[in-house]
Amino acid sequence: MSRSAAEERGIAVFDRFVARPGSGYIASGFALGWIIDLVERRRPERILEVGSGIGTITSAVLEARDRTGAGGLHVAVEDVPFCLEQFAANLGPRAAEVVVVPRAADVVAAVGHVAFDLVIVDGGDPDDLAPEERHTFTAEDRAAEVAAWVALVAPGGLVLVENTRAAQRRDLEAQTRRRYAHEHVRPADATPGLHLYWFEPSPARRAAAAARGAANRLWFPTGLRVARTLHRRITGRPMARRRAVASGQF
Repeated sequence: MSRSAAEERGIAVFDRFVARPGSGYIASGFALGWIIDLVERRRPERILEVGSGIGTITSAVLEARDRTGAGGLHVAVEDVPFCLEQFAANLGPRAAEVVVVPRAADVVAAVGHVAFDLVIVDGGDPDDLAPEERHTFTAEDRAAEVAAWVALVAPGGLVLVENTRAAQRRDLEAQTRRRYAHEHVRPADATPGLHLYWFEPSPARRAAAAARGAANRLWFPTGLRVARTLHRRITGRPMARRRAVASGQF
């Protein structure tokens, strides 16, 4: 399947969830497409999802696995009561296919010492909580959670961080002593993208990550600024942004 076809599937999942309660910060159609593509191409046997929210990414993963016919373990981390209620309502009977734990530190107790091939991060930061609840989950809690899920990444595994999540990525980079290659994957219009951390990368993977970084430096911000200026001058209107981005992520 092509990357564009995967993104269309991601947008379809986004469109299903964007009108549902709690959808203000769901993953973008772009990120969902990448997740779908990775699951269908790499067929990870063990997936850890940090911050399942209302179930958007979970649904994308389950449907991607359906298309490949490949099963496997899927563990999700979530402890916000509203999100847990919506997760159960949105997934219905399929919620039983996912092991849900309140913190990444609880994964081992729930499923044993499992090494995860793919870790998807879309939660686990104080900023994910309502302002009046952020005191219940501190920066120290965030760092401890990052340490817990980083320790569960399999040799050669992949961590996908949806959107920016700068504090969690700083924690990851500061805490791990393992080799990794980092890629910042961004749509050309600079709407929310994702970050990839390839652990124990091959030379080819390191080269690909370096090439993507070079391309990003060429395009952002100068190339994009020039493209926007030319588009406005030629068409008389601003360049359109991708529609499949939740309102809270702009």
